[in-house]
Amino acid sequence: VSTQSTGATRDKRMDFDLDATPLELKTDSAIGSGEKVNLWFYTESGLGSGGLSITIASPPRYFVQNCDQIRDFPNDLPTSTDNNRVWRVTMTRTSGVRMLIQCDGVEVLNFLFSDSTCPREAEWEKFWSRQTKKIFMSSRFDTATDFYRAGKLELKCGAPTVKDGKVSPSTDISTGSSYTV
Repeated sequence: VSTQSTGATRDKRMDFDLDATPLELKTDSAIGSGEKVNLWFYTESGLGSGGLSITIASPPRYFVQNCDQIRDFPNDLPTSTDNNRVWRVTMTRTSGVRMLIQCDGVEVLNFLFSDSTCPREAEWEKFWSRQTKKIFMSSRFDTATDFYRAGKLELKCGAPTVKDGKVSPSTDISTGSSYTV
């Protein structure tokens, strides 16, 4: 998947490996407009693997498909003077299934899927345990997404320390940082 922004293609399943690459979406909707980001996720073979809806309401709200009811974001969105926002959706499976959502680099949702976070959907695990390989935006339901792109992975590694002649990590640093030992 290219890291170049792509106009939001509607009504077509698009190849996108959400398990390997974060998805970034650009919106320019004013808080309170009611416009929506609406995504459906699919496996390579076309089985549903979840979905996400973000409503740019006042306050902004989200809905995790095949899991839960509509909820307010637990964390405030960063302020924007021109309503332009970049949303980043990341799926992780290192300790359970987790969806992270950032808005303009600020984490606004850290959602761990479980029976307690998905109380209204008995089969949540059936959908969310599937690997997402395609995304779909409907022209009828997605009114906010202007562009999407593959986000760059933010790899972190530890700052090296030397003990008994061996180097080991100790604190997080961003990719591209270097240390001289």
